Amino acid sequence: MLQALELIKNGVTAVGLLIESFLEAGYGASLSDMDRAYYKTLSKKAEAEAVKGEKQKFYNLVYRLKRDGLIESKNRDKLRLTNKGKILLGKLRIKLKISLPVTKYKKGPPNNRVTVVAFDVPEAERKKRKWLSVVLKNLDFNLIQKSVWIGKTKLPEEFLDDLRGLKMLSYVEIFEITKHGSLEQIS
Repeated sequence: MLQALELIKNGVTAVGLLIESFLEAGYGASLSDMDRAYYKTLSKKAEAEAVKGEKQKFYNLVYRLKRDGLIESKNRDKLRLTNKGKILLGKLRIKLKISLPVTKYKKGPPNNRVTVVAFDVPEAERKKRKWLSVVLKNLDFNLIQKSVWIGKTKLPEEFLDDLRGLKMLSYVEIFEITKHGSLEQIS
């Protein structure tokens, strides 16, 4: 009785939690055992609520897909795509295929030479131009003039492969400077 009263005094107000904590700790448990059992029970409840929330998100998604006519179900356990769903799936796959690559690449080792990347990407492909600028910034390159970047990081091979895959090589010039000239600030 003492332990139950102590738990209630310490803020345990849900009767169900109190009972579960008491049963978890066992008869004759000390107050610290009861406390431990209470927090263990509380943790289990939080985990169960999280799982319940994820299930609810899934059910909401299924409901929206059905409502929009993208899927149908013959019975509760079998879902299938409608023609409308198949068309949308195809469009989403194409969209994913033409989406731009990641902007974070594993940085290469520092380079003793200064690398200059200059580009002139047409306005019609402004998303690619923005992608290129973000990648260069993430690789610790600095903008010195519009569309001209310099840095001392070796460009990753994956980045160059992505430039090739995006058909951007004709818009981009990459070269290394062996003599500093007026670029003394890049030491």
